[in-house]
Amino acid sequence: MRIGIDASNIIGGGGLTHLAELLTHANPAIHQFESIDVWGRASVKARFPVDRDFLSFHTPDALNGNMLRRTHWSRYRFPTEAKNVDLVFAPGGSVRSMKVPTVTMSQNMLPFDVHERRRYGWSPMRLKFELLAIRQTASFRNANGLIFLTEYAKQTVSKVARLKQKNVAVIPHGINDHFRRPAESYPIREDYSYEKPFRFVYVSSIHRYKHHREVVTAIGKLRKEGFPITLDLYGRPESVALKELRLATTKADPNSEFVHYHGSVPYADLPGIYHDADAFVFASTCENLPIILLEAMASALPICCSNREPMPEVLRNAGDYFDAEDEHSIYESLRRIYESAEQRRTYSHAAKELANKYTWSRCADRTFEFLRTTYDQFSQGK
Repeated sequence: MRIGIDASNIIGGGGLTHLAELLTHANPAIHQFESIDVWGRASVKARFPVDRDFLSFHTPDALNGNMLRRTHWSRYRFPTEAKNVDLVFAPGGSVRSMKVPTVTMSQNMLPFDVHERRRYGWSPMRLKFELLAIRQTASFRNANGLIFLTEYAKQTVSKVARLKQKNVAVIPHGINDHFRRPAESYPIREDYSYEKPFRFVYVSSIHRYKHHREVVTAIGKLRKEGFPITLDLYGRPESVALKELRLATTKADPNSEFVHYHGSVPYADLPGIYHDADAFVFASTCENLPIILLEAMASALPICCSNREPMPEVLRNAGDYFDAEDEHSIYESLRRIYESAEQRRTYSHAAKELANKYTWSRCADRTFEFLRTTYDQFSQGK
């Protein structure tokens, strides 16, 4: 079986991490394929393994252009370029009907969450999500196989998109081993001070549905009450959300003493960022399966987390939950984590234990097994 991967709409974030790890753990002998051809942006190629004899990477000029150029290429040029493959896998969520079987994935919840889309008002970003909803709904209905990352995503997207797709699988992402550390290595301290503060970290792109503004406000309130804490923020910004973050930071921390936004950082730097923190904050209200949350769990960090699904499905009882739209709820959660060393220890061990089941080798095994099953069903006319 020769596999063609349309990565034309994979740019960064969890989608890129997933595909790079999938190809790193791919094994022709175990997974029963002969070759894999990937079509994607030149900037994406740097994250892919170079020692894979079965792997070929193609970078058409159109994929380095804007969304319209990439969409046009994927719809009209890709079928010709992929004419020699036996199955097409489109992990970015958009695929057209072809003469060979197609498999796609649901990795973005925003196109299927009307409430979250409305946060963007009538803006180009809102239009983008509206168009993605139309395009991905059509792709999901036409694909021969469909992969979800969580049960929550499967149920929600299937209902909103009115899917009748029978050949579906729930295959969660894995976690890079660089993030893993023994729970016993998590330092349990109680002697925090302004010189050696308790360090909260929030790693995530800056978007309105990530609620950085509310987190900063809660941190500011705790600091005003005398708690020796800091907040470090890392992530690629969206312009309006970044403006809101800066306004909230100026109000809560006018002297830039305890809230620090570092912008986007290289992926290789993330394990060290997690391991240097005392606790992790995750305040998103719209996710499919957040790799960032998995990384924090593998790092054995105590986690203050949004109570919106799928976070409880993933983190279960291994974290302290809050309402991400309620600043006081966030404040109470952060305070509970700070004040109880024993609770931090409990959450650290529990999160680490849950993270052990998320491996990229298992993700690769299940994904390629699903691709093979879909190919066999198509070949047999089922």
